Amino acid sequence: MMDPDLTAQIAVMSRAELKQLKQQVEHALDRNELRHMQDAIAAVTQAVHEFGFSLQEILDFQEEAERKRLALSRQSLGSRLYNPEDPLKSWSGRGRRPAWLVRHLKAGKSLDDLRAWQAHSGREDHPQPR
Repeated sequence: MMDPDLTAQIAVMSRAELKQLKQQVEHALDRNELRHMQDAIAAVTQAVHEFGFSLQEILDFQEEAERKRLALSRQSLGSRLYNPEDPLKSWSGRGRRPAWLVRHLKAGKSLDDLRAWQAHSGREDHPQPR
């Protein structure tokens, strides 16, 4: 809560004085944020050292883990669900659901019905979808 005297002082300031005060407040906020960031870094560094690591080791580990996570997420899942009426049509589970899948679900059937390739193709020699 602001001091009533300060509020009264601000109320009578000119535009130029208010702009100068605004710059001073923004500068003070920047210094405050920098001080808090430095305190946070010191606390994190101390905590990391207590576990026997350096901060750089932790950052490198996190970067590598993120790189691996992204690589895995970009890998193709392959065709997972197959259209029972045309097994060459499939859906990987990503993106918008195809109309044949929506119709299948609206008919009260389950996704498990669409998972097995040979169960829906009806033929052992039917070509596998790509």
